[in-house]
Amino acid sequence: MERLNTRIRGGGTNVWIALAAIVGIFALVLSTLVVASPTASAQEDDSQPAVTTDLGTESDVDTTSDVETSTEEIEPVDSAEEAPAQEPTAGDLEGLSEPLAGVMAVNPAIKVDVTKISGVPDPGQQLEVGKPARVEGTWDATNANPKGGDSFSVGFPQQLKIPAGQSFDLVATGEHAEEVFGKCDVADNNTFTCVLNDNVNGLDEVKGSWFIQATAVERTTEETLSFNVPGGEVVVDLPGEGGIDDGATLELKKSGELQPDKASLKWTVEIPGNMLTPLDTENTGKVILSDKLPNGTKLCENRPTKLSYGRGSGKFTEIKEGVKLTASDANGTDVDVALDAKGAFKSDQTYRIEYTICSTDGQPLKKGEYKNTFFVDDENQISGEVGVEEWTPPTKPVKTGTITKDLKKINWKVKVPQSVAGSNPVTVDFKDKLDGPQKFCESPVALTVFQYKELPEWNDSKFDNKRSNVTDKFEGVSVPTTSDTELSTQLKAKEGYNLPDGYALEIKG
Repeated sequence: MERLNTRIRGGGTNVWIALAAIVGIFALVLSTLVVASPTASAQEDDSQPAVTTDLGTESDVDTTSDVETSTEEIEPVDSAEEAPAQEPTAGDLEGLSEPLAGVMAVNPAIKVDVTKISGVPDPGQQLEVGKPARVEGTWDATNANPKGGDSFSVGFPQQLKIPAGQSFDLVATGEHAEEVFGKCDVADNNTFTCVLNDNVNGLDEVKGSWFIQATAVERTTEETLSFNVPGGEVVVDLPGEGGIDDGATLELKKSGELQPDKASLKWTVEIPGNMLTPLDTENTGKVILSDKLPNGTKLCENRPTKLSYGRGSGKFTEIKEGVKLTASDANGTDVDVALDAKGAFKSDQTYRIEYTICSTDGQPLKKGEYKNTFFVDDENQISGEVGVEEWTPPTKPVKTGTITKDLKKINWKVKVPQSVAGSNPVTVDFKDKLDGPQKFCESPVALTVFQYKELPEWNDSKFDNKRSNVTDKFEGVSVPTTSDTELSTQLKAKEGYNLPDGYALEIKG
C-alpha cells in the first residue's frame, strides 16, 4: 500500500499527518459496498382444499388500473367487389345471444356474497396492520343460465390487500362438489375476477364458496368493511371488537439530543391524547402544561417549536402554531407550555411537542447530566436526561479525502484548527509527499482555502458554519511541484487578514 504523508507547520509548530489512512479509508469504502439483489417468491399449494387455494403470499397493490384502448383503421372495400346482400337464415341467427367460447362476459345473475372476515391464526382476534386475515364468501349461479366465459368480480376495501398476480380454482359445492368450474385471478387494483369454464354449460345447480388470504394494511376504527360485488356493496363485520389496530403503543415519553453547536439541547415530548382529553373540559384543544428546565439553561430565542399528532412510528401531522413556550419565573427554568390543537384532542392519537433550550451564557454546555422534567398533570409527568461531554477546540490538523467515481483520482482536504494556523499573520507550512505508483495530476497544484466556524451557529432555519472562500487572502496557493510526488509551500495571509476567533481553515487541492 502506498503511504501518503503531509507535513503542516503553523505558529512555529511542525505537524506531520500520515496520509496512509486515507488509502485505508478508500479501501474500507470499497470493501464494504455490498449490493444485495432482493428475491421474491410465491408458491401456490397444489393440494387444494375443497373450495379454493389458500393464498399466503403478499404483493404490492396498485389501487388504480390503466386501460389501454386501440383503434384500427379499416380500409374501404371497392363497391365493385362487394358481394350482394343476403337475408340471414334462422341458422345464421341461432346462438348469437350466447357469449363466444373463451370470451369473458359479466353475468349479472350470478349472486356473490362476502360472508366472513377472520383473524389468522386466531379467527376471533382483532385484525392488526401487517398481519394476515382470511376473507370468505359464496357464489351462486343457480337460475343464472351459466355458460363458459361468464364472470364475476369482488373488490376489496383499501384496508385489506390481496396478492396481485395470484390465482385459484373456483370449486363447486353441493351436487357438483369438488368439480372445478372456473379460475379466479387477482388483479393489481385489489380485485379478483372469476371466469367460469365450459363445465358449467347446461347445468342448473352451480354454486360454491371461496376464501382468500389478505393482509391488513391500514388502521380503522370502523366495526365493518364494505366489499364491491355484482349488484352493489356488501358490509361485513370485522372480527374481535371491530376496527383494525396498527399496533402502536400510546405512552408518555421524553427524549433529548445535544445539538451541533454544543450549546443547546432539543427535547421531544410525546403525550397520549387520552391524557389530554380530561384536561380539555370544553373540547377546545387548548391546555397549559409545564416544564422544568435544568440549571444553566433557558429557552432558546428564535428556535422553532412544533406540535404534531400521529401514532407510533407512523407519519405525524404538524399543527401550525400549535405550541407556545413561555418562561414563568425569573430564572427562566419554569416554563408554561400552551397547546392549541385547533380542535378537540383525539384520545387515540399521540401529541408530539418539540422545542430547544440553550445554555444561559451562549457557550458550549459544561460537562454533566442535564435533566428536564415535563408535567402533564399532578399524576402524569416524565423526565428526560442528556449526558454532555465538555467540548474543547481541536489542536491537530485532520486530513480526509474522497475518491472520484472513475477511481482514478483522490480529492483531499486538510482542516487546520486555529491553534495550529496561528495569527498575525496566519501562516501554514505545507509539505506533501506521495509514495508508490501515484503522482500529482497537474503542476502547479492550485490550492483553495476556506475559513469556517469550528462550531456552527443557528441561522434562521438551520445550523450554519459560516464557510467562506478566502483563497485570495493568502499567498502561496499556486504550488509548483518539485517532482511528480512532492510539493512544498508556505500559505501566508496577506496584510489585513486574520482568522476570526472560533474559526479554522480548510485547504483543498
